Amino acid sequence: MSGLEGQVRSLEQQLLRTQGRRLAQIRTQLRAVYRSILNTSEDIDVALETEQLLWRNLVHAHLDDFRRNLRNNEARGMAKERLNSLKRSFQSCVRAYVVFFLDLVQDQEARIGMDVLKPPELFPACACALDSKQQLALELIRRFLVHLGDLGKLSC
Repeated sequence: MSGLEGQVRSLEQQLLRTQGRRLAQIRTQLRAVYRSILNTSEDIDVALETEQLLWRNLVHAHLDDFRRNLRNNEARGMAKERLNSLKRSFQSCVRAYVVFFLDLVQDQEARIGMDVLKPPELFPACACALDSKQQLALELIRRFLVHLGDLGKLSC
């Protein structure tokens, strides 16, 4: 019986690794699609809805699944080494999303030809002097920075 149980566990782990790789590929493709929409959309409603979908359905859902998995494994008494490995993987995942959102900020800055992280005196005197494309990019950047703050809380 023990040999059979070991084979079943081995097959389960192999299946999880295969599914995990496929899921990672899908997430990468989704990031590219979201990024493309955010970089090309001129419609504020489409862009802001896309940003919300990106955060809620891709980033937040992924990190929630990761945290749930960590809690479940802690509750089941998983070996400390394996648990620490999962925690390092979680932190790596958070860092990857930080890089992704920083890239999104840079994309929007390039789109409007502004560096929003420069000192405030370099901003236009009045936000109303900005065209709709610039206003949209600045709103997206503001939201991306909020998400970066949320991700920063997770990386502690």
